[in-house]
Amino acid sequence: MGSRDKPLTNCLYCGRIVCEREGYGYCPYCGYLIEEITARSSNGDESWAQKERLLRFDREFARRTKIFDDQADYQGPATWMSEEERVAAQQKQQDRLEEMRRPKQLLNLNI
Repeated sequence: MGSRDKPLTNCLYCGRIVCEREGYGYCPYCGYLIEEITARSSNGDESWAQKERLLRFDREFARRTKIFDDQADYQGPATWMSEEERVAAQQKQQDRLEEMRRPKQLLNLNI
């Protein structure tokens, strides 16, 4: 199964890993013929490079995934602000909230 011995390849039908000890031949799990890949064509080189690129992308995915939350900058004071800027931003946010809570005034003019 490729856990004790060096893995050789995997079955293209069921995906079972075949080790060097088992060798090429028929898959002991599903019976599909496992053949040795001897030569690669120019198309095979391209597909091999594509496979390697996709595997590298999968390995490095967590490192590249960063979320920049610009919404947090507008919702509250940012951590890189000075103390005066933080107080000013909190006051400005409180003023906006108070203005939203004020009742709307309606002026009726009868002429």
